[in-house]
Amino acid sequence: MNKLQEAVKRMAQQNVKGKIVLVSSLLGLCGFIGYSSYAPTKHAIKGLVECLRNELILYGISVHGYFAGTIDTPGYHEEMKIKPKVTHDIEGDSKVTSEQAAKSLYNGLCRGNVFITTDIVGDAIRASSLGISQANNAFYDAILCFIAWIVFKPMRWFGDKTVYNSRAMYPVVHDNKDKTLHDRYSIK
Repeated sequence: MNKLQEAVKRMAQQNVKGKIVLVSSLLGLCGFIGYSSYAPTKHAIKGLVECLRNELILYGISVHGYFAGTIDTPGYHEEMKIKPKVTHDIEGDSKVTSEQAAKSLYNGLCRGNVFITTDIVGDAIRASSLGISQANNAFYDAILCFIAWIVFKPMRWFGDKTVYNSRAMYPVVHDNKDKTLHDRYSIK
């Protein structure tokens, strides 16, 4: 954050018009089991992009967020070694190369999109989570939002059912006070 503040300050002081890109994850627009410590920080980037986009218009600085899907990298392969099966089952095997991800980001910047994703599924998730945020293309986003409303309901049902059916694989974990997570969070 300090580096971002310094860059913005210098760009504004030197009257440099340009673009700032903050990189998040598709999990910054949605979340599910296995990502409770990861997704909230990625959601925060969306909020930061929205605020900075509005604040920096005054200086001719455009702010963009890249919400990448799964990218086939060595880190991804390491993650797969410890990822819970239920998370992988919901997530699926869809991934892109780093070159495809870079191309998606570049093309989104060339189009002037504020929120940039990797593929059509990411675009549908983005469009369905816009709220009052700026749309990339109002007509396209409206169509995607409608489709997402129809398609994502069964997907959410599938995800919830997958988690529920996997409960035998994940016994209740005890914390250091010997209370179950159910007791700790008042889950009945």
